[in-house]
Amino acid sequence: MNSYSSAKSPKQLEKQIAKEEKQEEKLVKSALKDLSHAHKLQSKAQKAQSKAADAVKNASDKESSTLKALDKATHKHDIAIADAHKAENDAKREKNQNRSAQRAVEEAKARADTLIREQEENKNERDAILASFERSTMSTNSN
Repeated sequence: MNSYSSAKSPKQLEKQIAKEEKQEEKLVKSALKDLSHAHKLQSKAQKAQSKAADAVKNASDKESSTLKALDKATHKHDIAIADAHKAENDAKREKNQNRSAQRAVEEAKARADTLIREQEENKNERDAILASFERSTMSTNSN
């Protein structure tokens, strides 16, 4: 928050306030854009986690059917087990990425909420300062 005591006229004060408001609006817009991006990343991570869970189920099903034909397909069985392990690892990795994306969403939301709250507080403070400045200018002019 800038010091408004350096303003020499209402016009300068208004310019200074408008500049601050514009800067804060850019910060809020950027935070909201980051929040939107984090939501998209979370959505992608959730979809990937779901696909990975399906892959685990499919690999497990394949392992069961391969076991039934073990005498004819020992080699296929080994491949299916390897696929199941890979799918489980992929599922764990995707789950971790989803958790990370969720944390990013929460952090971005908290930042956006904080910036919006600060923007509102600063605007109220600026409005009060401007009103006080205008009252003092009016009382000085009426004397």
